[in-house]
Parts: sequence; structure tokens; C-alpha cells
Amino acid sequence: MTKELSPSIRQFKVFLQSNPHVIKAIRSKEVDLQDCYEQFILLGEEDHIWEQYKERKTNKDDEEDEKKARTDDKTFSKWMAKINSLDLNSVEKHIHDLNGAIDQVVKVIDQYKQFTSGNNEQSSPVRDPFSFRMRD
Repeated sequence: MTKELSPSIRQFKVFLQSNPHVIKAIRSKEVDLQDCYEQFILLGEEDHIWEQYKERKTNKDDEEDEKKARTDDKTFSKWMAKINSLDLNSVEKHIHDLNGAIDQVVKVIDQYKQFTSGNNEQSSPVRDPFSFRMRD
């Protein structure tokens, strides 16, 4: 058997769905759900009491959103300045040097494997450490 909700509870649910600021106040424990329901039943949804949640939360949210936007803008500006100041030739040289260093490490590991296994055959061809990359 399913239990039907009373009309007042259905109205309260509709009210909460159309007023997310009240839901935020309930979730943040500024107001108790039961107290909120009782105020809704006694005062109705048009009462000025509901505006206090909206105004307070909206102002806080606006300030937080504005602060976050300023921080994001600063961070983005810093990244763009860093990217613009990069010398691509220098980056390419460092990548080339790193690739050479990785090749040397792979060769040393292969030699160590041969030494520990007692295998006196010629070393196997060096595998490309970037073989997973797609080639043009």
C-alpha cells in the first residue's frame, strides 16, 4: 500500500523545489526542516520570512562567485603570461636532451639485464621509449 502525501506536504515540496535558497539553508543547518515546514504552514509561501534566506544566501553566493572569478582570472592570466614567455626552441632542446637521457637509461638497464642473466650475446636493439606515441 502506498501512502498518499497530504496536500500541505505536497505544497511544501513544490515550494522547496522553487526556492533552492531555503533548501541550502536547511542543508547547512541554518534552519530545521520541521521548523521550516511549520513556518510554511503558519505563514504561507508569500511571507517575508522566506526573503531573508534568499537575500543572505544570494549576497554570500555573489561575493563568493565574484571572488572565485577574480581568482580564476588571475590564475588564467598568470598561465597565459608564462606560456607567452616560453622560448619554444629552449623547450624543444630540453625535450631532446631528456629523450637522450632516457635512451641512455634504457641502454644501461638492458646491459644490466644481460649481465645478471649471464647472457653473452650482443645486446638486443634498443627499444624506443616513446613507441606508444603516434607518429606523423
